[in-house]
Amino acid sequence: MSAAAWLTSLQLADTKIATTSRGNKTGLSKDGYFHVQRDLTNPGIIESVFKSVKLKLGIPNVVVYNGMTPFAEDRLLGMING
Repeated sequence: MSAAAWLTSLQLADTKIATTSRGNKTGLSKDGYFHVQRDLTNPGIIESVFKSVKLKLGIPNVVVYNGMTPFAEDRLLGMING
């Protein structure tokens, strides 16, 4: 399943979707996703993305983080769990 098809299926299931990238401005995208503009090459930024999403949509049920690095994995799990 492509990423676009997967996102569409989540949207059809009434799942709130947030995305992040360096390029697009923070706010609602044309697809109805909440977008957070951040550069995730700095691991210290990740927590601010979660705070923005939590304020706008609540606690996420699904997190897909394809920028995973060994040092970021523990921080990500800590933010999700607690």
